[in-house]
Amino acid sequence: DQRGLLRHAAQLLRRGPAGDDFGILSPADFDAMIRIGAFESAAITLLGPETGYLLSRGPNGIHLASVFLPGRDEEVTVEAPTAALALVAALALSLAAPAGVIN
Repeated sequence: DQRGLLRHAAQLLRRGPAGDDFGILSPADFDAMIRIGAFESAAITLLGPETGYLLSRGPNGIHLASVFLPGRDEEVTVEAPTAALALVAALALSLAAPAGVIN
């Protein structure tokens, strides 16, 4: 479920080293976006202002998201059934991989 995944991702990011400084909205504003179904917009706010991203949807309905974190040499690209899930997955893989290790 996109709602749950987005909420969990925001909670994890707030508990990480950047805390509330990674660029997302206040918890109340973020939750409001999710309640109205603005999943893609909510996912983009998780990226923060310095992160590059590319989002596309193929004719088969599969979404691709690429995330390029500041200070990294490479982007991470993921496919998923929705745009929000693709963005969150690409962000998670980017954050999990040590700099210089992403293929």
